[in-house]
Amino acid sequence: MFHINQIGCGYKEPENFVIDRPEGTDDYLFLIFLTDIYIETNGRLSRHKKGTCLVYSPNHPQYYKNSYTGFENDWFHFSSDDGNAFFDGIHLPLNTPMELNNYHLIPQLIRKIEKETWMQDRSAGQMSDLLIKQLLIEISRLNQNKDSITSENNTDILFRQARSIILSKPAYHWTIDEMARLTNLSRSRFSHIYAYIFGVSPKEDLMRTRMDLAKFLLSNDSYGISDIAERIGYTNIYHFSKQFKKKCGISPTDYRKSLKN
Repeated sequence: MFHINQIGCGYKEPENFVIDRPEGTDDYLFLIFLTDIYIETNGRLSRHKKGTCLVYSPNHPQYYKNSYTGFENDWFHFSSDDGNAFFDGIHLPLNTPMELNNYHLIPQLIRKIEKETWMQDRSAGQMSDLLIKQLLIEISRLNQNKDSITSENNTDILFRQARSIILSKPAYHWTIDEMARLTNLSRSRFSHIYAYIFGVSPKEDLMRTRMDLAKFLLSNDSYGISDIAERIGYTNIYHFSKQFKKKCGISPTDYRKSLKN
């Protein structure tokens, strides 16, 4: 079972910041770099692109930096009695930088792990263990499928273009079939890939965009509640109010009042 010792999300380090641990740490260290990074491997310092992941084994030397711009990363220290056996089983190399393409799910999983770390219920440790294993398996899959880089990049671009079209028209009554036609895929395949790339279903992504737009419009008193509802795709003000309260925990009217307090 994997246990989190420390965890950090969205750490932004200055340009002269360096991690230099000749003897490493006494636990495993997972890193995903959200900017370009220089990593020393086998005595050689090499530059790696954004999206590079790395798992250091206990007591292995650690050295990484970006003296030009600084760097941003998510990380967590963890321990396990059978960690090496698990890594061997999923063919995940240790102490080896892995430049990944569709890595966007990884930071989202780390945030879920961070949330579970602060939970007090009895199942939190088990959930963290499952999420860590899911994360490591995802990384192993991405790392082993590097031969399909061009295909992955094209898919990523296609879906980002489709997402841009969908979210730019929040008032339109999108169906999954209409969304899927933007990528020439079946609705089930489209939904699966969309969730994989963006970490959220297309319907939920659209809902979040609508609610964010509603919040923005509520900050302007010149828009009535019914007008706002119509602008984000609701013909029924009561349905809009119900959905807004469900997603935001407060009614549109009370949200507008809270902005003035």
